[in-house]
Amino acid sequence: IFPERTIEECTELNKNKPENEQYSEEVLKALNMRFEPPEAKNRWDSTLYTIQVNEELPYEDIANTLFNKQAPPPNKSTINKPLSDTNFLHDIDKTTQEILTHILTLQNNQLASNSVSVPGATEKVKLIRPVNLAELRRWRQQFLTYIKMHPPSDASRISNMFVEYINNLIL
Repeated sequence: IFPERTIEECTELNKNKPENEQYSEEVLKALNMRFEPPEAKNRWDSTLYTIQVNEELPYEDIANTLFNKQAPPPNKSTINKPLSDTNFLHDIDKTTQEILTHILTLQNNQLASNSVSVPGATEKVKLIRPVNLAELRRWRQQFLTYIKMHPPSDASRISNMFVEYINNLIL
């Protein structure tokens, strides 16, 4: 509901207020310059009812819009994201750290072959070359950043996703 007024009408209404509630003329002009009236063609301004000074409000139309109009279909910006576990980030952090520790332990004990099984993953890490701690940590941080922005629907896939991520980078 947009009560349409001219700057002259607003100035007059402002003058009729008690003096301690009035805006200065400069403030009124600045507000008017910055004001962007709603447009019915914009979806965020729809449904728009523009009311003139002495015009009666269309109560029935407004009530129908509020209570009887079908809601627009949900889109990507209005759909609620599925709630993830409260420990989601902690679990990811713990899982990826366990995988790193396992890889480093195998490498340090010279037990690493070309294909290494890691805890929680069905995929195997393909250790084509030795990987140092700094490199693994950097990859882990990159993976954590990615996974925070694109959380998987199933947290049990994290181990396999991290192994796939390492395999893509180790080449």
